[in-house]
Amino acid sequence: MEHIDEIILELKRELKKKEHVDVYTGMYVNGDFIDFERNFLFEDRISVMLPVDFVEMDLVTARQKYPAENRPEFISTSQDTTINFTFKYTELPISEAQLIPSARQLRMAIQRLNPSNIFYESDSIQGENGSIIWFDYKSYALDDAMYNFIYLAEIDGMLFQGGFNCSFGIHKEWKNVAIQVVKSIKDRRKEQENESK
Repeated sequence: MEHIDEIILELKRELKKKEHVDVYTGMYVNGDFIDFERNFLFEDRISVMLPVDFVEMDLVTARQKYPAENRPEFISTSQDTTINFTFKYTELPISEAQLIPSARQLRMAIQRLNPSNIFYESDSIQGENGSIIWFDYKSYALDDAMYNFIYLAEIDGMLFQGGFNCSFGIHKEWKNVAIQVVKSIKDRRKEQENESK
């Protein structure tokens, strides 16, 4: 009887996973349910769905984790700062057609900077307001291998660069979360223009 109860519980868990497949319904990651909420960034230019339990990384921690001066402007992080969504809104004009060559250049620059990085996929996502180009790779920190998911989008005619990173050991479940978060990005000006029509 106990064995049947375990099977029923597992079936219920699997059914719940199938009902919670994106940032709007919530998602299961490594057995934990993650709820999301819409965040408004960069003076309300951009909105994105992020995990409710994540917080904005403080500047001291951001400087330690991202020592380069051109670090992301906004970092949403897990409570233990091991899982991060990063965002940088630039003043660089760009068109959607320029995203693929720009992503290729960025990937080559990252590879030149550290030839030990291992690159995986490169693709595009149809987001809320247009195409978003992404690539992912494995890098090495002092004590762990890291998974990195980098993407570029055009927001209001300017380059928007974002990323996601976590320990490589947990990346398989989190990669889908990263893709869902990226799909939820909205250019608020386009959204407002569409609403006024």
